[in-house]
Amino acid sequence: MGLNIFLSYASKDAPYFKIPLIAEKLKQYPEIDETFYWHDDAKEDIIKYMNETINKCEVFILFCSPRALESEPVQMEWGVALKNKKVIVPIFFNEAHIPTLLSTLIGLHYDPYYCEDLDEKIKELYFLILKRSDIKRTIVSEKAPSDETQFGNIRLIMKMLINLEGISGVALINSVGSIVSSMLEKDFNEAKVAAIGATVLSVSERTCVELGHGEFNLSFIQGEDGRCLLSRIGTENIILIIFNDFISNEKIFTQYIEIFNLLRESISKVTFE
Repeated sequence: MGLNIFLSYASKDAPYFKIPLIAEKLKQYPEIDETFYWHDDAKEDIIKYMNETINKCEVFILFCSPRALESEPVQMEWGVALKNKKVIVPIFFNEAHIPTLLSTLIGLHYDPYYCEDLDEKIKELYFLILKRSDIKRTIVSEKAPSDETQFGNIRLIMKMLINLEGISGVALINSVGSIVSSMLEKDFNEAKVAAIGATVLSVSERTCVELGHGEFNLSFIQGEDGRCLLSRIGTENIILIIFNDFISNEKIFTQYIEIFNLLRESISKVTFE
């Protein structure tokens, strides 16, 4: 049995967010049974529709905007979802539009005016829904996926990370200290980033051994102008995430760590030559 998903939005925002298209494309994923959303030409009363559908949905997607903040029906909808402990996923183009009570939840940045690939954005939403719903699914197809398919999915998750506020670089480094894939701001040199990653990993692993702390998991390094998080992925690769100084450590280790773990899980299944 799959997930049922309720999409909540201000009626006038439907064309902007492309609500019908998103609802239809989400239903194409095997883990999603049905998507529900109310529209202006519906014959049912919105309150009746809300009562009948929200309770039978496991996931509640809130499309945040100034109109949604002022919409009484939208406020009622997310209030019901919150009270009934549904998985709530905020979709926003400005974090200021997320209701205060929901501002700590992991959501997805989506601005239709600047979205070049809606299918890819919907795929990001799909992965986030699975993660937030604790549904165990291999990132790639179960039918002997190719390395090319796996690598494409890894690039997608790396793009999710680089689009998060406060992250200025993501690099995947192989066991010999070469860049496999990277998304870095122009000020960063790939070779230098790879060398730093390999050096930090070596020191961190040796420290764990010397202190008897078991196998190395991850390192978090903080300097005056920024921070970075580094971890071994499987036996062959290193993932390095570079943060700027505008993001708090609390946000890194509460909100962003979930997406980072998703990335680690997917990459650990791949071996690069």
